[in-house]
Amino acid sequence: MAERPEAPDEPSLLQSARRVVAEASTLVRTEAALARLETTENASAAAGVLARFGLVVLFLGLSIMFLVLAALVALAGTIGWIPAFLLLAAVQGSAALLLLARTRRRMAGLSILPERTIGRISADLKALSALGRSGGDGDGAGVEPGKPASGPAPVAEEGRR
Repeated sequence: MAERPEAPDEPSLLQSARRVVAEASTLVRTEAALARLETTENASAAAGVLARFGLVVLFLGLSIMFLVLAALVALAGTIGWIPAFLLLAAVQGSAALLLLARTRRRMAGLSILPERTIGRISADLKALSALGRSGGDGDGAGVEPGKPASGPAPVAEEGRR
């Protein structure tokens, strides 16, 4: 049996595996750094929103306190102290529930997770998987890290949230 001579420019399986592991290690470190940066940016944005919201609550609270005191004194002169306290407590409770619902809707839009980085990591892992399946010949089956792998797009299941 004649042995097939290896081409000098064709890397061996071991060299290809080492290169893939090195690239994967660099990729994971880079993506982790990007994830930390994105998380820091998201947390900073959330902190700014919360600080502004705190100031609004403080000023509104002071304004409402003075208005409630004035209304309480006026109402107490008309219907008595106990009914005035009960009526104002009901009005304030309703207003607080409305503000709470609005605040929860706004807070739901904030995200601290590094969603862009998670998407990039997923695409990079698909690219590395395609590179490994192609035998490490360097072309990565037309897929480069950071770009989505070719093939059908994932279909979201309906009804799941």
